[in-house]
Amino acid sequence: MNAMFEVIYPRPRDLDRERKISEIVASHGGRFDFFEETDIPAVAQTITLTFVFDDRAQAETAESALLSLGHHVEGVCDYPKS
Repeated sequence: MNAMFEVIYPRPRDLDRERKISEIVASHGGRFDFFEETDIPAVAQTITLTFVFDDRAQAETAESALLSLGHHVEGVCDYPKS
């Protein structure tokens, strides 16, 4: 069973931030899977990046690394292999 989590940050989009997050995730065995931009005025104006891992332990380690740097991480949860 794969694992995944999402990293969420406020708009506007920040490609440098996304690159740094992706590098941290990759260093723990994860890979980028999905990008979503939410633009609901007065409710949610966020960027969501989804990352997947082959192993839950890798995802949990990456999550801890991102949290320690102040990133908002939702997850870790199981992600069925396709």
